Amino acid sequence: MIEVKAVRSKRDLKAFIATPNLLYRGDPNYVPALQVQAKALFDRRKYPLFKHSEAEFFLALDQGRPVGRIVAFRNVPHLERTGDGTGFFGFFESVEEFAVARKLLDAAVGWLSGKGLTSVVGPENYTTNETCGALVAGFDDPPVVMMPYNKPFYPDYFERYGFRRELDLVSYRIRKGQSRLDGLTETRFRLERRLAGHGVTIGPVDMRRFDAEMEAMRLAYNLAFCDSWGFVPISAEEFRYYARDIRKITGPDMMLLAKHGRETVGFLCVLPDINQVLIKIRGGRLLPFGIFRLLFGRKRISRVRLLIFGVVPEFRNRGIDLCLSSRLFDGATSRGITEAEAGYVMVGNEAINSILPKFGGEVTKRFRLYRLGISADVERADDLIINNGPPIR
Repeated sequence: MIEVKAVRSKRDLKAFIATPNLLYRGDPNYVPALQVQAKALFDRRKYPLFKHSEAEFFLALDQGRPVGRIVAFRNVPHLERTGDGTGFFGFFESVEEFAVARKLLDAAVGWLSGKGLTSVVGPENYTTNETCGALVAGFDDPPVVMMPYNKPFYPDYFERYGFRRELDLVSYRIRKGQSRLDGLTETRFRLERRLAGHGVTIGPVDMRRFDAEMEAMRLAYNLAFCDSWGFVPISAEEFRYYARDIRKITGPDMMLLAKHGRETVGFLCVLPDINQVLIKIRGGRLLPFGIFRLLFGRKRISRVRLLIFGVVPEFRNRGIDLCLSSRLFDGATSRGITEAEAGYVMVGNEAINSILPKFGGEVTKRFRLYRLGISADVERADDLIINNGPPIR
């Protein structure tokens, strides 16, 4: 018999975190998360989103064996900004049995209903600043760093439950030798000279002033994406938390800023695709041997992921985006990088979707977010799950 329980003990949390490694065992394209990173995502005391919002973690068990999991998330800044009554679900995993998926979704929807919310969107691992969307096309190769991967039957299960498509996102693959960026260096030099005449300079992040540079990037990020679907301004604490993690795997030449005087007006950050290494580390364990695979494998990484890229509205259409991308491309290829993946890109973003193919970009993966209206008579999560005491902290 399948039971769904709210995570209430350290033992539950350990099983919850380990569930993906159990369910994807033998899948050649699955990349295990580093255990230290996986634990951090669900640490209510340290993860910055829990300073203002709340979540419930649910674990599905079959005779004590984990067979699925889900997180229901009430994002307070989103509700304050939009007032749309939307909650979110994410971190969904299930064995190939719809009854398990249905019970997990029942638990998440019921919990959100109990919080007074009227619709639910997902899968979204807390926010759009994290991994989000179900992979619906492009299952033939592993995901790049910080991008989703899931079983092919998940989209069908969401739709069978009643979810409908809310938004599609895609990722583009750009390859050395097949991109117009290969021949734009001289054009970039001319543009940079012109921009400098108007007080705009482009260069790497100053690692000696890392926190100050990241705060300037955060302000520009919030301006650049304020009109994007589902966007909620990211707080200084959240951005600082993410930035310090990113700093561990990337370098200053992979983080570029465009500045007008002291104001940051454009930014581009890419990450080495450490998934090329992590896929070889069993269960995401660094000890005893995983740490050596990570340290030595990083030298052989041949792909990057474009993480964030934007220009504030009043400085667009001046060539800043071309200068950032060309400079980054030249620097990355000189270090042995042969591919870049750009994602997420919303399908409705006509500007970006017209530019990337011109640079040689090819759509390789598609992701989907779903929405479900919550009826007034939906069962409460308390009626569906085993719930003993307050959430573990």
